[in-house]
Amino acid sequence: MEIGIVGLGRMGAGMARRLARGGARVVCYDHAEAALRALAEEENIDCAENLAALCARLTGERVVVLSLPAGAAVEDTIGELLPLCSSG
Repeated sequence: MEIGIVGLGRMGAGMARRLARGGARVVCYDHAEAALRALAEEENIDCAENLAALCARLTGERVVVLSLPAGAAVEDTIGELLPLCSSG
């Protein structure tokens, strides 16, 4: 199983670690370099440099979980992700 996670705060980072430790391959992204560095050494976690790279690294059906503050952050990220993901 593969899953993308955008937003690596307390909740997003925790989900990424648990999924990876459970055997899933996780591709993650956060605009904060420190958040990416905190997960860089975790097994089964691949940190992407931007949303386009995150989508490109996911194979097959793309499942992306957003762990972001409600409002503009979510809306802006969805707007950026939609053209990068397959329909359906």
